[in-house]
Amino acid sequence: MFDGITRKITGVFDKISGGRRLSESVLQTVLRELKVALLESDVPVGSVDNIIAVIGEKFIGEKVTRSVSAKEEIIKITHDTLLNILTDKDDKDPFGKAPSISMLIGLQGTGKTTTTVKLANLLNKKGSKVLVVSTDIYRPQAKEQLSIMSDKNNVDSVRPIKDEAINKTLERALAKFKEEKFDHLLIDTAGRLSLDPKMMQELKDIYETIKPNNVILTLNAMSGKKTIQDALTFHDNTTITHAILSSVDADSNGGIALALRHIVRVPLIYVGTGEDIEDIDKFHPERFVKQILGHGDVVSLVEKIQDKVDIEDTESFIKKMTSGGEFSLDDMLSQIRQIKKMGSITKIASFIPGLSKFTKQLEGSGDAISKQENLILSMTKNERRNPQIIFISRKERIAKGAGRSVSDVEQLLKAHKNMANMFKNMPANNGDPSDMLKGLQGQMPQGIDMSKMESMVADMQQNPSKFNDLMSKFSSGKKDS
Repeated sequence: MFDGITRKITGVFDKISGGRRLSESVLQTVLRELKVALLESDVPVGSVDNIIAVIGEKFIGEKVTRSVSAKEEIIKITHDTLLNILTDKDDKDPFGKAPSISMLIGLQGTGKTTTTVKLANLLNKKGSKVLVVSTDIYRPQAKEQLSIMSDKNNVDSVRPIKDEAINKTLERALAKFKEEKFDHLLIDTAGRLSLDPKMMQELKDIYETIKPNNVILTLNAMSGKKTIQDALTFHDNTTITHAILSSVDADSNGGIALALRHIVRVPLIYVGTGEDIEDIDKFHPERFVKQILGHGDVVSLVEKIQDKVDIEDTESFIKKMTSGGEFSLDDMLSQIRQIKKMGSITKIASFIPGLSKFTKQLEGSGDAISKQENLILSMTKNERRNPQIIFISRKERIAKGAGRSVSDVEQLLKAHKNMANMFKNMPANNGDPSDMLKGLQGQMPQGIDMSKMESMVADMQQNPSKFNDLMSKFSSGKKDS
């Protein structure tokens, strides 16, 4: 996520040498380029000027620590400045206390209805009892859409009644919410086609009727600087307490997160990262700042592995490997499928320190991993278990079955052999993946030389199995000694 701003900011700092001092001219060049990077990432001019002024003043005013370089010092000052903007001691989890009522508001097309169900599903998984209701009487089938999505994902909803007035729908929702003792009520309001007075008055009326604990504004990450102006208009008419950013992907500019806090004074709490019901992540300011400064987000990667990877399968695999078992092509197929569960390679790479700025180069590697999957599926069970029997005639048949070349089969077998050798050296650890994953937080696995990250990316472009090797180091828990 937010790879655009990551590449721009890390590109500025990469130009700084490792010396202990920065000349005045070099400092001004760095600040000027950092300003451009932030402006290009949709941070408004006023916010950018403030950020640059603070960074410049702190760098000039602080004595550089003897143990760190000037580059490290200015990166730390930038980190602290951005984090200070994004956090507030009074920030509270909108769903930290129950019961609570939340209105979701926003322009039409920001993914508000989908976000409502995603949020309800997420809260349900955390043990809360959530009810959703739609008050959209303008968009055809809007209420039915919410009901269908809710049913599909085991989320409780208030059933729509044709031509029912908004106040009657709210009465039924509040009655059900109280009688059945739900923890949270999420109200999906009608998307505004424009910020006209009539539609804004409707929001005020709903607000007065239900007296919500939270008013959550949904915004589309692809809307650019216009997003902030829309947020300000909503904020002037209905007091917004939090925001959710939808349609966040590798190309999204992270400047909106900074501007929401700095200009609108509203914290970003969740980001929608895809179409699936699970594609919603909590927004962590500390992790966001580290990520856009090129430090990755290993904690989020570990959480994603824990959430998406089948623990029982992983335990079984680890026990097999640590007890002298052979790494078969079936095992490799399982590893590929586990990686695909976590999302695209570029998305996973964005979490890894040093690799996050190379996501553009890694685009297309996901297709290559799918190619490996197809080749393995073109093999017989015996061939998967005993790859040593795969000679030229079998290679030709496998390649033909997958619509690939013999060279592709040979690359796959070479990648498998490399992974098998790596797993052969896996240390015994009682087969508990959760213990191994805990050890990864804040650390990089053994064998990942940060100074060679660029050549590693080039290798992955030529041979995507190298990404399998990297992820296997994460899932096996081998750390730097």
